Amino acid sequence: MAQRKPCVDCGRIEGVAAVPAVHQANSGAYSGRVGTVRITVQGATTLGKHLAPPGRVRLGDVPPPVLILAMGIVALLLFWNLVDHPVGDPVNLALLAAAVLLAAVRISKVIKDKEPARRRFEIWREFLICQPCNVIFLTGDSCAELKLAVGGWRAQVPELRTAVRRLATKGR
Repeated sequence: MAQRKPCVDCGRIEGVAAVPAVHQANSGAYSGRVGTVRITVQGATTLGKHLAPPGRVRLGDVPPPVLILAMGIVALLLFWNLVDHPVGDPVNLALLAAAVLLAAVRISKVIKDKEPARRRFEIWREFLICQPCNVIFLTGDSCAELKLAVGGWRAQVPELRTAVRRLATKGR
């Protein structure tokens, strides 16, 4: 059985838990009935939202609906231009190049972000929370295991995402 770690602020062992466990306990699906209709709602408490794991890899910084809209516009312009002009037309080639370039840039961002995303998740998984103090922290043992250049880390709960991002990029 793993030894429980005391809080870095108050020194108490009670109230200290792993961030993933507290996140799971404070978020999930809630089901109920209203008359004859069954309702299921996904939700999280404020604490659950603050302790959420780092975001998944997505297509760069562009939300998917915007990316779909941009690709649709380029495809529509390309199709429209192909109907009116021959295939070797410079405008068609420029539109085709724009579509390929847009897709290549987004795919390369996803490929580049996969390793840092894994690293952020590994760091997030090691954080502990002291609920009475509202503090998240990494112990020296966790920092050594993660090969971080710091001996420990302490922050308030709302700063968890910033701490994970900072440690993943500059903590080595």
